[in-house]
Amino acid sequence: MRALEIAVVGCGSAGPAAAIMLQRAGHRVCMFEAVTELGPVGAGVLLQPTGLEVLARLGALEPVLAHGARVDLLVCRTRAGAAVLDLAYGELGAGVCGVGIHRAVLLHYLVEGVRAAEIPIHMDTAIVDVEAAGADTWRLRDRRGQEHGPFELVLVCDGARSALRERLAPRARAVPYQGGALWFIGRDPERRFGGSLSQTVHGARRMVGLLPTGLDLAGEEPLVSLFYSARLQAVDAIKGAGLAAWKADVLDLVPAAEPVVDQIDDFDQLPVAAYFDVRMRPWHHGQVLFMGDAAHATSPQLGQGVNLALCDAAALVDSLADADTIAAALDAYTRRRRVQVDHYQRASRWLTPFFQSSSGLLGWVRDWSMGAMTRIGPLRRKMTRTMAGVERGFLRPGLPLPAGAGGYTKLTAG
Repeated sequence: MRALEIAVVGCGSAGPAAAIMLQRAGHRVCMFEAVTELGPVGAGVLLQPTGLEVLARLGALEPVLAHGARVDLLVCRTRAGAAVLDLAYGELGAGVCGVGIHRAVLLHYLVEGVRAAEIPIHMDTAIVDVEAAGADTWRLRDRRGQEHGPFELVLVCDGARSALRERLAPRARAVPYQGGALWFIGRDPERRFGGSLSQTVHGARRMVGLLPTGLDLAGEEPLVSLFYSARLQAVDAIKGAGLAAWKADVLDLVPAAEPVVDQIDDFDQLPVAAYFDVRMRPWHHGQVLFMGDAAHATSPQLGQGVNLALCDAAALVDSLADADTIAAALDAYTRRRRVQVDHYQRASRWLTPFFQSSSGLLGWVRDWSMGAMTRIGPLRRKMTRTMAGVERGFLRPGLPLPAGAGGYTKLTAG
């Protein structure tokens, strides 16, 4: 593919990753971001072998791992202590693991890569429309009415609430989930919560999760992310009952979380995360391509959002390298990504009611069925591969584990 003029809208995960690799491939890239300054937004995320492979391609793997926390297990138990899920990455190979990291730390190193590649980032520039400037070019218009371009390819990576998706793809649907989460990032100096993503559930209505989140950006303080499942309509009632009642509910499920809960003095320390199920076909309209959560946001039940976004970026770069035209590249990109993304979207939709709903029956079914499934070797391995991000469907062959997946532990912070 010849060198292209490319605009990237949004500086989350897919946007910076795509920009870096596209610039290295010889394309001319320009980025646009709505906020004035990139800050520490969001809780911890769990990087899977698929996402780590893309970070290796970007040259960002080593610093990310130096700040990340090794995660060997996904453990989910009932309030009474019965196992619902107990999945170990080690079943997939020696040294295979996930990495918990603060989203702000990951973003820092992605943006460092953008700046090292001398890619211009236009901050405080919210793009509100993309218009044809000719037969094969596009112009961007920002909220101040200023135009940018022309560009031959526009990548829209502005998240699940994408305003451009609503503008350019009105048939796409962003369905909000009724359930969300209150979250907090706390200090964990003794690394009490290292090694596993742990969840404690009581029916399908109550859940507390704890994710080791590595070190802060200064590399000095171990962190842990706490997630408290809540129906969005119930958040005001939770706050109305008072912080002491909320803390008591958390500790009723997870007594060991007391050192984290003790760091919370006000509900202002507990932002609310809302989730969307984005359904979009096709992902591209002309030479405007939607990527990451803007194209296929899911609930967080499988923890794949950042990993899918990073894989989107790598797939686009490979598709452009193998094609002679932009149209052919975008068709190839869709073929590369559709099966895997569809699988994880379906799986997230299917799982969500079992972990976040008002149903008493679904919680019981989950506890009985998933506990039984993890005791059946082939099913447990399929579930573990799904966790690692390499599945494509129950009846389809999965992807191979990334070649470096066994070596990700050696640089992690703990």
